[in-house]
Amino acid sequence: MPDTDVDSARATARRFLSRYMGLRNYRRTLERHGFTAADLDGGVTDPAVDALAPHGTPLELAAAVRGHHDAGADHVCVQFLPATADPVDALTALARELGLDSGSAGSTA
Repeated sequence: MPDTDVDSARATARRFLSRYMGLRNYRRTLERHGFTAADLDGGVTDPAVDALAPHGTPLELAAAVRGHHDAGADHVCVQFLPATADPVDALTALARELGLDSGSAGSTA
């Protein structure tokens, strides 16, 4: 489920991102997208974690997905953390906020 506790969400995201921070190809890609070594070293800064692994309510997560579309993305991959939890309920809530399910109360993406 989406984590609305900022400290908990950031800790989970940092654990997930830590494996990628040591991989040069991921680092180069992130740096090409505007992140600096200072953003990514030493556990990833709070603003970088928030940008790379948005957290919050389904409404807040839908805004993050829309932000990618607004920036020109033609698709957005969503993965809920921790990956060990069943994501169906969280994905359903996000789809509802994005207007991607029938009978949705959310707006369209």
